[in-house]
Amino acid sequence: MARHLSQLLENVQAYNPEADQEIIKLAYSYSMKMHGEQKRASGDPYFYHPLEVANILTNYRLDTASIATALLHDTVEDTEATIEEIIDIFGVEIGRLVDGVTKLKRLRINSIEEDEIDLIELLVKLWKKRKLIIKTTIIFFL
Repeated sequence: MARHLSQLLENVQAYNPEADQEIIKLAYSYSMKMHGEQKRASGDPYFYHPLEVANILTNYRLDTASIATALLHDTVEDTEATIEEIIDIFGVEIGRLVDGVTKLKRLRINSIEEDEIDLIELLVKLWKKRKLIIKTTIIFFL
């Protein structure tokens, strides 16, 4: 698993040399510890999922808090972790992000036959929309 962390840190470092690597390391360790021996239906360790989400988000050059949130996003829902504990360890910003992502996962989209929308697709769509809104706002006020 250490090579997975090294690769994640390299990915972040490539676009954000000022990233707080200690927070990312702490989120990685905490999530891995909390998920413990949990397995996905495929038999893979459950921790691979949050790690993959974090790696995907590096492609979008997201900040440290977002990468840490990706690593932590299932801990509250699938382990004994609590939002209060996340806030105590990682701070209010990351705690609120984890809480928000946990709530987003419960969203149901009627147009998709009541199936839950895939979290990463939703995050990517929201992120892209955010950029469009910012660009539109800047153009409008210039």
